[in-house]
Amino acid sequence: MFEFIAVILGYIMNAIYVVLAGIAGLFTNSDGSIAVGNIGIAIILFTLIIYVAMLPLTYRQQKFSKLQAKMQPEIKAIQDKYKNKKDTDSQMAMNQEIQAVYGKYGVSMSGSCVQMILQMVILLPLYRVIYNIPKYVPAVNEVFSDLGNALVNLGDSATEKVTGLLSGSASAAAIIKEMTENGASSDYYAQLLNKFSTANWTELSDWASSTGNTDLVNTINTTSSNVDTMNSFLGLTISNSPQYMFSEAIEKFNSSGFSAGVIIAIILAVIVPVLAFLTQYLSVKLTTSMTQSGQKLDPNDPASQMQNSMKTMNVVMPIFSAWICFTLPAGMGIYWIAAAVIRTILAIIVNHRIDKIDIDAMIEENQAKYQKKLEKRKDLTPGLTNYANFSNRNLTSLTKEVTTSSVSEDDRTRRLEEVGALYDSGKARKDSLLNAANMVKEYDRTH
Repeated sequence: MFEFIAVILGYIMNAIYVVLAGIAGLFTNSDGSIAVGNIGIAIILFTLIIYVAMLPLTYRQQKFSKLQAKMQPEIKAIQDKYKNKKDTDSQMAMNQEIQAVYGKYGVSMSGSCVQMILQMVILLPLYRVIYNIPKYVPAVNEVFSDLGNALVNLGDSATEKVTGLLSGSASAAAIIKEMTENGASSDYYAQLLNKFSTANWTELSDWASSTGNTDLVNTINTTSSNVDTMNSFLGLTISNSPQYMFSEAIEKFNSSGFSAGVIIAIILAVIVPVLAFLTQYLSVKLTTSMTQSGQKLDPNDPASQMQNSMKTMNVVMPIFSAWICFTLPAGMGIYWIAAAVIRTILAIIVNHRIDKIDIDAMIEENQAKYQKKLEKRKDLTPGLTNYANFSNRNLTSLTKEVTTSSVSEDDRTRRLEEVGALYDSGKARKDSLLNAANMVKEYDRTH
């Protein structure tokens, strides 16, 4: 399912990239060469479109979180009311009262979970597209096609060289495994070449030169130039990881000492993970404060205890984000930063919209809807309602009546005989358990 959704998202990304490439081609490709778009800008626009498309889900989830802060005191009061009552009747009554609170506010007990699951169904495939763009975006794949076909024609020597250059890359391991199992192809080479750092391109060009294959050298240099244009964003090469850029800056420092170039290289190397941490932290902090504004936390409330434990996660996760963005290609970091900024802006807009809702009027309207829903449910399932009314309390009292010491053995025997005769007669009331038992007996007899 995720793969199917990723393919659909890839078409959206492809449309964005083609438009950007077309705009770039108007100004830079008068010689008829391939027009190259900018992946960094495409990622930002792609992220914006996806998050705007998910705005209805975001609205529902944020509305649920906002209303949950108002519902929690009422739910806590109900839970305290039945705190020491563990019998089935009390538990059913507590669940019904809690369900009525959710109905009063017009939300479902599982509504937030469903919305989060739907968002994850979109966001996980979205991550796949960003992580392996040539696989899902045909226009980007085309940038590598000439070189990919040339490498396929070279056979095993090219495969060994390309996979050898990426042997230490965790992000390329799965692609290398697939290519080993299925055989080399232009598409696999496109996915691997997209993982190349600047040093990898230099080594590949030097290897082609050592073979004396001039055409291959020219194809490598042309593809490398197009990839540089495609991956250049605000001074960054987004196919390089910040970790790689930082190691390059350290090498420059070791060879020539401090210089303006070294300082700029270090800043560019750390800017993506630092911004990833800050944007993720501020996004979580701001959205949490908006949804929990005005809520008084009870230290004995399990929900409040969970919120306190989440505060730690709200710091740990941004730190984890910074580390991930430091080790992965900078393009992933740009996606994380763009997603956090867009998510925060949309959350502010949604929260402003929710704050304008007249809660009292909404509660009154939802109560009327909930009452109609209950009445409709009773009309559709009268038998189920009658069965629910036959509670454990009634069953307990009936048992006590039959087994009480005031009933003699003769009376108990007589009553059992009367019930047995009624059972055998098949004339029990249509809505009684005896009638159901008769139906089962008749079915067993005839079958």
